[in-house]
Amino acid sequence: MSKYFNENGIKACTVVSGAQTEFSMQRREAVDKLKKGELNIIFSVDMFNEGLDIPEIDMILFLRPTESPTIFLQQLGRGLRKYKDKKYVNILDFIGNYKKAHLIPFFLSGDLKDIEKKAKGGKLPQEEEYPEDCIVDFDVQIIDIFKKMVEQQKNIFDLVVDEFNRIKEDLKTRPSRLQMYTYMDDDLYNVIGSRGELNIFNDYLGFLNKINELLEAEKLFLNTKAYEFLNNIEKTSMTKTYKMPLLLAFYNNGKINLKIDEECIFQSFRGFYTKPSNAVDLLRHDATKNYKSFDKKDYLRIAENPIKAFLNSAEAFFYRDKSYFCLNDDLGELSESDVFVAHFKDIIDYRTRRFYKERLEKLEK
Repeated sequence: MSKYFNENGIKACTVVSGAQTEFSMQRREAVDKLKKGELNIIFSVDMFNEGLDIPEIDMILFLRPTESPTIFLQQLGRGLRKYKDKKYVNILDFIGNYKKAHLIPFFLSGDLKDIEKKAKGGKLPQEEEYPEDCIVDFDVQIIDIFKKMVEQQKNIFDLVVDEFNRIKEDLKTRPSRLQMYTYMDDDLYNVIGSRGELNIFNDYLGFLNKINELLEAEKLFLNTKAYEFLNNIEKTSMTKTYKMPLLLAFYNNGKINLKIDEECIFQSFRGFYTKPSNAVDLLRHDATKNYKSFDKKDYLRIAENPIKAFLNSAEAFFYRDKSYFCLNDDLGELSESDVFVAHFKDIIDYRTRRFYKERLEKLEK
């Protein structure tokens, strides 16, 4: 995006934590230039959700889905600061965050607990529920739209539950993530895929809990560090498959390793990409297309990418200890559970299948 904007005469830069490009800048430099008018726009991923104070901002572009209500509110709030001669902020939503519009009254109340459940109740917050000196006024037509959005989402959720029950009946067992993804109706999947709050694959345990399909042993995981970890890797971003063999090194054929060394990582990567179906990802890129001649050093080089990504985006669950890459010690006892092991592997299998199906289908179009 930065390249495209610059090529069209709009001064832009990128602020990211990973690999840098010709248009990348450090956070402080980019912010200073934006304030001085030397930049028109900053593109970023998860770098400005918190701690950004630029009241001059008068436009926000949403270029990727935001699943978390808290993050959505934080990102929206980047443009809501008052500033001289600033009458409003423009929000340009290119990927469908507007589908959360019916939640905005609840975001503004500041109470984010059970926000979607409150919205489904169809009753907007009362005046006293908003912060002091905060006035929120919605047009009657907007309120009607909010109500219609809630009803529409209820209907879609019912369809998802019906599809779950159909697949369960066909398989004669409760479907895993991978099975749901494999057998779900394509049209229905495309609908929920574009609506984060309805996408059961973003929190499959939560979905099972809603429809009373959790086992007793699984209920013990709700609201634990292990549950948060599983939920994190369900939603982790993937432009390549490198995170999967790294997670498989921790999985260790069902005997969870909380610490993995270079040899474990190497063996996992080599084993993963030995399978032709997985090697497709390496063949797509000049830097890795000769993977058959890769040695330990080569695999560790590409493994460094997902390691850095996890350390940046999921530091609550991963850390480095000298030559080891580690899972948070809080996961120790729970990671020995058969339930955790099964869901961990299911997520890896589902994310791998989804990556190849959706990414490669796009390339073929």
